[in-house]
Amino acid sequence: MNSLAGTNALRHSGPEQLTGLLRLCAKSGIELVATIEGFSMIPGLPPGTRVRLQPVDPKSLRSGDVIAFLYHGRLVAHRVVRLGRTAASRRYLLTRGDAMLLNDVPVPFDSALGVVTAKRIGVEWVALARAGRRGFKYLISALFTAIAGVLLDLSPDRAARFIRSASRGRAATAALRATLGVVRPSAHTIGQRDA
Repeated sequence: MNSLAGTNALRHSGPEQLTGLLRLCAKSGIELVATIEGFSMIPGLPPGTRVRLQPVDPKSLRSGDVIAFLYHGRLVAHRVVRLGRTAASRRYLLTRGDAMLLNDVPVPFDSALGVVTAKRIGVEWVALARAGRRGFKYLISALFTAIAGVLLDLSPDRAARFIRSASRGRAATAALRATLGVVRPSAHTIGQRDA
C-alpha cells in the first residue's frame, strides 16, 4: 500500500488543506503516515509513534476504532467510545484518549477524517490493540461515558455542556490542590530529596 509521510504536511496545514489532502489520499488509495505528538493515547500510542491513517466513510465507524478528527484546527487521534443512537445524535460520536478519564465533546461525523489502522514498532507495522478495560479508572470513564452517551442521544449540545463542565470541575480541583500545596506522589517525586 502506498503511503504519504505526513508529519510536516499535517503540522503546517489548515483544516481545509488537511481535509482535502485526506480526500485526495482516499481517491488515490494512499494511506497517510503521521506521528503521534501528545500523551492522551498512552500506553498504546506514546509520543513519537508513527501511525497509518486511512480515510474512512464515517458510516462505517465502530466503537473501539481510533479515529483522526479535526478539533479547533488540530488533528486529534482518539478512540471512539460511543456512537449516537437517536435521530438527534446519529451524526455524532463520543471519543476519548486511552489515557484520559473524560470524553471529548461530541464529534460530528463529518469531522472524522480517517481511522488509525496500524502503528510502527521497529520496522514493522502492527495493528492497534483494543483499549484496556480494567481498573478503577476504566470504571469511572465507563460511567462518565454512559452519562454523556444518554445526554448525547437527547442532544449533542447537552452532552457537550456536561463534558465541558466536568472538565472545568476537574481543572478547578487540580488548581485548588496546587494552591493548597496538596501534591500526590508521582514517579518523579518518589525517592527524590529536597535540595
